[in-house]
Amino acid sequence: MRQGRSEGHSEVSLPDSRATSARTVLKEAQDALGIPWVPETWQDLASEPEVASIFWTRLQPVMTSGVFLREALALLSHAFADLADEYGAGEGVPLPEADRRGILLDLDALLYGDAQLFLQHTVMRLALREEAVGRVGSVGSARPRSAYRRRVLEAVDEAAAPADLQRLFQDVSETLNLPTVPVDVRVVAKWMNFLVPAWERLKRWRADPAFFETCGALERRAVVAARRLSPAVSIDDRELRMALGDVPERFHALARWTELTAAEWPAIIVMNAFFRVEAAVHPERRARGSMQSADARQM
Repeated sequence: MRQGRSEGHSEVSLPDSRATSARTVLKEAQDALGIPWVPETWQDLASEPEVASIFWTRLQPVMTSGVFLREALALLSHAFADLADEYGAGEGVPLPEADRRGILLDLDALLYGDAQLFLQHTVMRLALREEAVGRVGSVGSARPRSAYRRRVLEAVDEAAAPADLQRLFQDVSETLNLPTVPVDVRVVAKWMNFLVPAWERLKRWRADPAFFETCGALERRAVVAARRLSPAVSIDDRELRMALGDVPERFHALARWTELTAAEWPAIIVMNAFFRVEAAVHPERRARGSMQSADARQM
């Protein structure tokens, strides 16, 4: 597996001899999740088309179910609730209303996809450890159509970004212990007047144990949610080993990648939830409200 993530573009270049099957997996995974970008981790898997096909074949039945989406969105609800308890209501950033709406819409799409990817990668991690993850049963109800699938989600090109933005990207990846800057940050980077103060606040809060407690609680909830899914997911490691040429080192690298990738998601989701809280607060309205309260007390 590649050590870093790709840039998250809507198209990826794959070897012609195996491109069709890999591209099909990428499109079907994106359609199933209902998101406007090709997930970077699935692009990583596409470098081993046979492995990507095995994972997708096993995961597709549960990922296309209504229960999978409900469990993923419940994780988001817990993340926001824990964030409110541990961080509060946020300070807010003064923004033009058009910018605020754009940030909130993009973050909603990112959070919708990230929660599902987090649950999916939790299932993958557990499935490589255990015989099966989830409950025996039928697929159940189909998931509703996504409102985000056709949204245009633009991200800043990291390679073409100015030096100050590249330094911020590096700071994010190093602070959150990520192999590369997430596409989420490159999307929000379209609004630097928001990203800079919001990131500095998040960075300060990360020094508080509450940040790690929030991430840990989210990780534990994802494991519980994965075990509630139906139908159960089973991945035969012998099949994966054969797809990797029966080379032990390649399988161990895949297993390690699966563990590390699942571990990245709590911090990314908490970061995006933090950004959304900060983007939703209108500090100028709060200031006016405080002034009006003070005037009322003086009367």
